[in-house]
Parts: sequence; C-alpha cells; structure tokens
Amino acid sequence: MFVFSKTTKSKDTVQNRLGEKITLNQFFDEHYYPHIEITKRQPKHDWSIYNSHIRRELGQYLLDDLTNPVLDVWVREQVLKGLKRSTVNKHIHLFNRLLNLARHWTFLPLQSQHQKNIKKLRVGDHTQRFLSDEEIARLLKASQATQHPYYYCIVRLFLLTGARHGELRLAKWNDIDFEKRIWTIPRSKNGRARRIILSTRAAQKKAVVGSASSQNRRAVYSSCWARTISI
Repeated sequence: MFVFSKTTKSKDTVQNRLGEKITLNQFFDEHYYPHIEITKRQPKHDWSIYNSHIRRELGQYLLDDLTNPVLDVWVREQVLKGLKRSTVNKHIHLFNRLLNLARHWTFLPLQSQHQKNIKKLRVGDHTQRFLSDEEIARLLKASQATQHPYYYCIVRLFLLTGARHGELRLAKWNDIDFEKRIWTIPRSKNGRARRIILSTRAAQKKAVVGSASSQNRRAVYSSCWARTISI
C-alpha cells in the first residue's frame, strides 16, 4: 500500500512538471545553475557561455518552444558572426546538456520529434602548432630581459615540460620526485591526475628556487606568482 501511494505521488509530480511553463532563462537560473554549482568543478564556464551566447538569443523562449528550427537558426547565426566551429560546438554541448536535464527533471517529455539534441558541426582534423627554433630563441631572449627573478625559469619549464599555466602555477614540491624525475599533477584539466616525465634540464630547474626538502609542501613558485606576470 505504501509503495502504491509513493508511485502515485511521483506520477503526479511528473505531470505537474510537464505542465509547468517556464522560460529557458528561468530554467537555467533556478534549476540548472544551482545544480552545477554543486556537481561541476568549474560552473562559471557554463555561466559565461550562457550569458554571452544563449541568454539574450534564446532565454525568453518557453522550453516547449525551443524546437529544432529555432535552434538551427541559433547555430547558423553564430557561424555567420564569424565564430569558430569548435567554439560553436562548445555552445551546442552546453545547450544539449540543458535539454537533457530538462528531460531528466521532467520539464520536457523524454522524446519529441520537434526537439532533438543539436548535432555538432564538423570541424575537420585537429591541428597543433609548435614554436619554431627562431620563435623559441626570441621568447627566451625576451624572458631574460625582464626583471622578474623567475620569469626565464618559468618560460623554460613551460617549453621543457609542455605543462599548462595552471599546472605549473599550482605545483607543489612534494608533487615532484626528482630521483625518478616524475612530476605528478594531482588534478589536470580533465579532472584526473597525470604525470610528466622530467628531462635532465627540467629537473635541474629546482636549483633556481631552493631545496625541495626544505620547501616541503609549499608551492614551487610561491613567491613568483605573488607578482603579476603575463605569459
């Protein structure tokens, strides 16, 4: 008897949600963003994309009115504005997540012929660009000309390790095993740990900022990042 009563209440909730008329802005502000503040590592990325590319263009639409013809026009207008296809795909990814959660939370029906997820644009093969020997030499020369005590060392470590800006900025001495020449990054951009094998020259950079044993858990460049620098 208790199970039957609980199921009936759940069905009533679903029916109430499906009949609720809210705009996309209301859904984002009152439901989506409070949810990702708890569940997502960097919710401000979604906040920025939504405010810059979705709020004004689609935010006043009711959820039910966000049909595929409307969404196709939104995608097309971004391309015509000159945005890169890879950038537009990030916006599409966020919008599809909004639709999926709206369905999951029963604001929208699970299936609709007029409201399918948006297909991402074709972007071609991913290309990487590497600095030429001449560009590296110019970069090192410019970094040596600064008065910052660690600037040159930091630039060299970027070149020798391929580390991201935030990874080097947050590096701790106890993350680096100088005997094995392994730098363990506890949390990388994708949220998982990763390891960087240090070359002989990269491992020697510790001499610039002191002994690892004496610094313990302090940041490798704690005093360096106290100043404003642009890399």
